[in-house]
Formats: sequence, structure tokens, C-alpha cells
Amino acid sequence: PPAAGGEQQQQEQEQEEDLPPWARDEAGGGGGSAGLPQLPYGVYLLVSCWFLIAATGTVFEYIYKEPIFGVLEATSFLYTPACAVLFTGASFGAVKFWGTATKLANEENERDGYGQ
Repeated sequence: PPAAGGEQQQQEQEQEEDLPPWARDEAGGGGGSAGLPQLPYGVYLLVSCWFLIAATGTVFEYIYKEPIFGVLEATSFLYTPACAVLFTGASFGAVKFWGTATKLANEENERDGYGQ
């Protein structure tokens, strides 16, 4: 009978409303674009910290004139540009990953009802 189908649909909808927002997203197959799972924002924070450590290490290599990766000696004319490129790349990567982590955390807060 059509009334029974309507009741069942209403019960399923009420059960879905009882779920927290993050559980509704998971039940609906929520994920990143193109069907790929989205990494949690903590992963992006971890990678940004790794990039910041790499940038700091580059500064110390330049100050103390240590060979870059044990290969490029401080006497080489490529030493300063290599340090600059490594520092800039690591800094850019850190900023990019930190921004992504912040964006994902804010989206999660908005889904959970803690929007800013």
C-alpha cells in the first residue's frame, strides 16, 4: 500500500535527521571531488609542519655553509640560488597546505553547526 511506503520514507528521513552532520555526510558517500576520499585536515597540518621544518633547515644550511644534501658544496656558485629555491618552495608548500587545512577545518565546523 502507498501509505506504508510513505511512512517508511518518513521514518528513514527522521532517522537521518537524528544523525550528526558528519555522519550524514559519511552515510551519503561524502568525499572529495571525482570520487576520491578527502584527506582530513590534520594530514595537511602535518605536511605543512614538515615543509616549515625543511625551510628552517635550509636557513641553517645556508648560515653554517653545510653542503646541501651532502652534494652541493658551499663553494659552488649554485649554493645560494639552490638555498633560495629550496626555502621559497618549502615556505610556499607550507602556506599552501596550512591554507587547505584551515579551509577544510572551517568547512567541517560549518557542517557541524559551529560556523563562523
